[in-house]
Amino acid sequence: MRCPWPYPGPLRNSLIAGVNLFIQLIRLILAMEVFGLTLTQIISIIGLFVLGLLVGILIRRLIGVALILLAIVILAMALGYLSPSTIAAILHYSGYAMASAYSKAQQFMGAIPYSSLAFIIGLVIGLIKG
Repeated sequence: MRCPWPYPGPLRNSLIAGVNLFIQLIRLILAMEVFGLTLTQIISIIGLFVLGLLVGILIRRLIGVALILLAIVILAMALGYLSPSTIAAILHYSGYAMASAYSKAQQFMGAIPYSSLAFIIGLVIGLIKG
């Protein structure tokens, strides 16, 4: 029997999953409107959740990259390509760049709504599942 969908299996499954997610989102919006939340508040909550999710995924990926770089440095030291004095000099010079990066990060931290429950939930899910 020929499939009524014009798309192959994995693409068809992702399209079905996307439609199901959209239906669940509509149900969530309708349920929240029952509790007295306006559409603007619902969009704000969903936006904060997505922002937290993206920040959590970014943090998890950055931790992964940092661990890979640490493994590369340890391996290079074990094989004799880098000496501890070379690593100390690199860390000393990178400290200057870290100071400016820290000040930029503090400005960014002031803009993140980390006191919002939706943001925190998204952040935790992004860190765990990311």
